[in-house]
Amino acid sequence: MLRILTVHYRDSFWLRQQMEHLKRNVQIPYELYAFVHGVEGSLSKKMRFVSQEPIAVGSPSASHAMKLNILADIAVHEGHQDDVLWFLDSDAFPILPIEEGFFDVLEESDFVSVADERLRVRVHPCCAFTKSACWQEIRGDWKPGVGEDLDVALGDTGARIPDALLRAGKSWKKIERINSVTVDPLWFAVFQGGVYHHGAGSRRSKSLTDNEYLLRKYPVYAWLSKVRRFSNSRVSALAAKLGQKAIGRRYMADLEAIIDRNRRLSEEMRLLIQKDSSAMLSGLNNIENT
Repeated sequence: MLRILTVHYRDSFWLRQQMEHLKRNVQIPYELYAFVHGVEGSLSKKMRFVSQEPIAVGSPSASHAMKLNILADIAVHEGHQDDVLWFLDSDAFPILPIEEGFFDVLEESDFVSVADERLRVRVHPCCAFTKSACWQEIRGDWKPGVGEDLDVALGDTGARIPDALLRAGKSWKKIERINSVTVDPLWFAVFQGGVYHHGAGSRRSKSLTDNEYLLRKYPVYAWLSKVRRFSNSRVSALAAKLGQKAIGRRYMADLEAIIDRNRRLSEEMRLLIQKDSSAMLSGLNNIENT
């Protein structure tokens, strides 16, 4: 049995689109498990498990991870060792038919996922799958960790999984992106098998690539990141105040321009998503050429 695990937050658009694309394109039996906090019209009758509990623990990434862990625990408890657990971001879904052969790679690799090569994390839950037995054996945990490059906040959902796989002697395989990289390696992406990931569909749109650009242009921002990680709250507050003065209006203008660009591209793709896969792919090609 295929068990699909996803977390939605305050945006019914992505819930509708994901469920419609799963129904249209997944050609094998599956059960859907979801958190849908702040989302209206949860369509709970079509889900094996659904919860609207907020599960607010620390950062948004930590809350996301905790919800994924809970969903995985429930799916494992209800299912069998050979069941496939397919983790999907709220703004990720198949745009091409998904047949049983899509998961045959698990005969050779224990854990398969999208990855961002810039990160120590290397695995990302926007699209990842493994068998229930492997998830139990590695004591799967999506909670964030800290990257090695202290100039960037690399801690992200899934940072603990590579080490867990290594300790358990399990193998990992990357799902390759098949369209060109534009705004960010994980945004507006189509991955092997025809899985689309929009990127930051439920939050303010600033990607890791954007963050790296701002760090290079405004080195004081990198200094602030270090101070915030290793100082107490009083020192962090003072650092933030000093940093804001040092960065000033130019930083804020660049940040708003980045967010406006990403929002515009996101809105264009949201319109195309509601049409069909051909329109989406055409729209992605237009983004690549801008």
